[in-house]
Amino acid sequence: MLPLRFSRKYGRSLPRPLTLTTPTGHRHRVCWNMEPNGRINAVWERYRLRDQWLVLFRYHAVQNTMYVMFFNGHTMEINYLAHAGPGTDCTCITYPSAPRLRHIADGFRSSNPFFVSPILHRLANRFLNVPTLPGVCEDSLISITNERGAWTVRYTHYVRRTNRCFGMGWFALATACQLRHGHVYVFERLALQEYRLHIY
Repeated sequence: MLPLRFSRKYGRSLPRPLTLTTPTGHRHRVCWNMEPNGRINAVWERYRLRDQWLVLFRYHAVQNTMYVMFFNGHTMEINYLAHAGPGTDCTCITYPSAPRLRHIADGFRSSNPFFVSPILHRLANRFLNVPTLPGVCEDSLISITNERGAWTVRYTHYVRRTNRCFGMGWFALATACQLRHGHVYVFERLALQEYRLHIY
């Protein structure tokens, strides 16, 4: 069950079906109800959850996504790939709304999770807006590679804001790849903090 306090605050605005996203980037669209304080049933069978396991939820209101982590009876995080069953969607971490971005996302083929990001501002060589990366802590270092080289950038947030971005280290990458306004990136996740950059 979802906590009563959470249900009262967000229950009316939660989408139906609700998207649950695991740290591997797998997305599950599940139905839920509000009787009496919200139930999510489908994931229980899919990940073969057991009594005494811990389920950690983190709701992202802007993305309308619930990030979820599972811990077994020994408080060890489970192997999601071993537990994931049919119905998983290993595609976009955040599905874009703009038509051009949707076209690129729909045409991108990979067995890895990925996200699509446009350059829409004049300071694109200083920082890049990015979605919340599942399983990655704030102020973590992210390794990004493409055919031009490899870089390390800091995954952080703006001062006095909660929006995430690639900050320190992004300038070197943007300069080497000659990135500019109008480009669209696809970041393909190879490991938890390792991404491959594709430029359109």
